[in-house]
Amino acid sequence: MKTLATLALVAFALLPSVADAQTMIYVNGLGSTNWLDGSSKGETPRRANLSWINTHVDAWVDQRYDHQQAVAQFKGILDQHCKGTNWCYVMAYSNGGAVTTETLSVYGNQWKIAWIFTTAGNQGGSEISNMGWMSELFGGCDMADEIAPSVHRRPGFNHNAVPVAVYNVGGDGYCWGCGAGATHPFLPGNDDGVVAPHSAYSYTNTNGYDHGCQATQWTNHYTAYRCDGVNEDHFKVKTQHIQCLESGC
Repeated sequence: MKTLATLALVAFALLPSVADAQTMIYVNGLGSTNWLDGSSKGETPRRANLSWINTHVDAWVDQRYDHQQAVAQFKGILDQHCKGTNWCYVMAYSNGGAVTTETLSVYGNQWKIAWIFTTAGNQGGSEISNMGWMSELFGGCDMADEIAPSVHRRPGFNHNAVPVAVYNVGGDGYCWGCGAGATHPFLPGNDDGVVAPHSAYSYTNTNGYDHGCQATQWTNHYTAYRCDGVNEDHFKVKTQHIQCLESGC
């Protein structure tokens, strides 16, 4: 099991030359177009106290209707901000993690990205997507039925081809925002109400797990800070990556 004890140390170790531009890109989750969309907890990324970052970019990625369209839009954002002398770091939440990792798995290492950090990531897909019309009710948008494990784990989505490190933090709090916990029976393991640990921690299979240090992860995918994640539900864990980098988990 690949666990990163202190992501901040790696973050500073990976800092390029001070002459290069340092850009943090923030990618929100399902049903969003920008970081502050939706009801989930999310302070503006521009308030993040990350001294080495010159620019904070709120990625405009439409995740309301079509996942592949979102991947194409995110590619355009990386093309704009992460080439030449511009180094990028990506913070992704929920299905934003799947959008980010699929973009890199499909298009390869053509950008200057130091690392990716996901919270409650949906890299491996969510079983809630298999609930038919109820998935759109819980997900709040048409795209909710496109994010199942069968979609995010299809042969064309090669997670092992992601060329940079992906660090993951999961949540396991009781999800009142998910119909007072009504989604838990549909998700395997110690879930956060929307995604199961197999997805949040980038496991290679969809078995039920209790935490982030129990099974094989895809190449370059790691569990950040600690095995048991944070005791928050899917919505409240959103800004945990910023908190971890500022003051630890």
